[in-house]
Amino acid sequence: MHTIPLLLPSLLSLPAFANDAEIERLTEDIEARAAKGQWSGVERIYNEIDALDIPSPEVLYLGAQAAAQAGDAQTASRRAIYAERGRQGSTEGMFQRYVWEYGRLAVHRLDRSCIRLSPLERPFDPVKSAAIDFAAQELEETGAFFGILPKGSYNLGPYRVDITGGPGEVVVWRDRGDSDC
Repeated sequence: MHTIPLLLPSLLSLPAFANDAEIERLTEDIEARAAKGQWSGVERIYNEIDALDIPSPEVLYLGAQAAAQAGDAQTASRRAIYAERGRQGSTEGMFQRYVWEYGRLAVHRLDRSCIRLSPLERPFDPVKSAAIDFAAQELEETGAFFGILPKGSYNLGPYRVDITGGPGEVVVWRDRGDSDC
């Protein structure tokens, strides 16, 4: 049996150095993609950085913007609060906008039947519109949703739902047979 005990300490320190260099490279890449508005690429790189280490506040902010562009308001708001806690520069009050311009919605299901979500009045803001589309897709695919939506009134299958801004939550317990898809 042949062992090389002297190489082990140097090999153990290699990943930390490699991670730092990789995070630096990915951070440069994520900033370049954000500057070009390539939000799906920003999201992909954000997830790579997140898998390696805790993202910096700047990366969290870019990740929040990417999630918002994809319509995932819940993830965007979570990343925005962490970015605002650690970032010395401005995040343009991103988290506060989510607190007051969005509200929590929890739709519980009895089965996996789909249900349609439609706003009574679609917002002009493309980020808010994307958040509605994201929730609607989740409801059609799974019949349930736990996240945030822009303030407003919605038809949720046979239910009328009014989302108000702030920390409150609207809860819908679906009945069997309420699918409208």
